[in-house]
Amino acid sequence: MSFVMGNGPSLKSDFHVIERVRSGIDLFAVNDFALSQEFTILKPNYYILNDPFYWIEGLAPDLEHKRSKLFAALCAASWEITLLVPLEMKKAAAVIEPKISDNMIKPVYYNRTPLTGFLWFQRAAAGMNLGLPSGQNVLLAAIYLAIRLKYKKIIIWGADHSFHEEIRVTEDNVLNLKQEHFDDMDNCEAKPYSRCFVNIIPLQVHELFSVWARAFKGYWDLSAFARKQGCEIYNASFKSYIDAFPRLTNSEVLALFQ
Repeated sequence: MSFVMGNGPSLKSDFHVIERVRSGIDLFAVNDFALSQEFTILKPNYYILNDPFYWIEGLAPDLEHKRSKLFAALCAASWEITLLVPLEMKKAAAVIEPKISDNMIKPVYYNRTPLTGFLWFQRAAAGMNLGLPSGQNVLLAAIYLAIRLKYKKIIIWGADHSFHEEIRVTEDNVLNLKQEHFDDMDNCEAKPYSRCFVNIIPLQVHELFSVWARAFKGYWDLSAFARKQGCEIYNASFKSYIDAFPRLTNSEVLALFQ
């Protein structure tokens, strides 16, 4: 069994359950989780990055500082961590390798090419590590990689996917989005949403919903892929809009470990 944690606000409500049943369970964390105090408490043994933010060059100084803090936190870990990162990160060795040189960090590369076409082809290609189901994001990538690692039961947490609740459109028709995570809920501000960190080009509303639609569809494709692999996926997030996986309450999770 494995736990996969997103960084949605609801994760804060579930930490006490995760910590209580953590022993003996492989734990996957994503993105900036290492910057939280829970990182050294829960000690995830798998860590997944998926966004180009973590390896592209030309970031603004404040973003470069944030990225450097993350890798410093990872390298300060006192336990072994398998760092699952896209192949593009390998190409950006000058950016990333000096920051993960610690012996406790083992980088493993995966293919994040979006898979399209017939569902049978997507499943076959995913099974051969030729890419990820379309609509990819870091949580989808983490679940997919957990399936590839042969886990037969996966429980996901912090999978709110409720960003649409925080959409704002200014009087100048600029789309702003407040992207809250469990560790920055009090300091998060709405700002233009862009798919690029170097040249900020805000998306239009229909473009953003199209991105999200592919992500939600991706979970359904991933659910079908998991069934083919004999894997069960459950969503134990306190709050979540993902409808592709059966839900579990905290009490139901605790009952599994009694």
